[in-house]
Order: sequence, then C-alpha cells, then structure tokens
Amino acid sequence: MPTNPNPRVLMVHDDPTLAEELAIVMPDWHVGCTEHGDLAVDEAGAFDVVIVDLEREPVDGWFVLARLAPTDVDVVALAKPRHAARAIALGAHTVVTDASHLAGALSAAPLAA
Repeated sequence: MPTNPNPRVLMVHDDPTLAEELAIVMPDWHVGCTEHGDLAVDEAGAFDVVIVDLEREPVDGWFVLARLAPTDVDVVALAKPRHAARAIALGAHTVVTDASHLAGALSAAPLAA
C-alpha cells in the first residue's frame, strides 16, 4: 500500500460511477477517473495507484499495463479470472476480478513500495 496518508488513485474505466463509489468507501483516498488509456499513461506519475480495466478500448488496458509496468506506479488490474496470471506476469501488482472488491483489494493488498 502506498505510504502517502492520502493516496491518489487513477481509475482507467469507462464508468465514472465506479470511481465515485470507490471515493465514498475510501474517503482518505483521492480518486480520479479517465476512460482514456493514453491519458492514464501520460498522467500516471501523479498517482500512487492506477486501476486498469484490461478490457478498455481503443487504447486497451493491456497496453496501459505494459506501459506502466516499468514505472514506480502500483498497478491494480481489473480483469476476468482467466487473465489474472497474465496480468501479474505483465506487471500488475494486484488483480481484482470483480469491481465491487476494489476497495478491499486496495486496503488489504501489499502493493509495491
């Protein structure tokens, strides 16, 4: 988990209500959202964690994951269970298979320091 007392998380997803819900259940976190994967890659350095929906288009989540893997940003992949091992192998720190479990994963998972 990030050491920042008010971590910043960027969600790359086409449904901003997920980010709004995450902000409600994690009030100490600053939660942003974009549906543009290329924008997420450009702005990821300003965030502690990036949540990537691997099904994103037109710049898909796999591209975003590949671009962020060598950076210091913790990446949480939102993926189907069959893609979990691949996402970890490509650099995701944590994989969540159900968006309703994002808050639990962020608060419990030991993300890279």
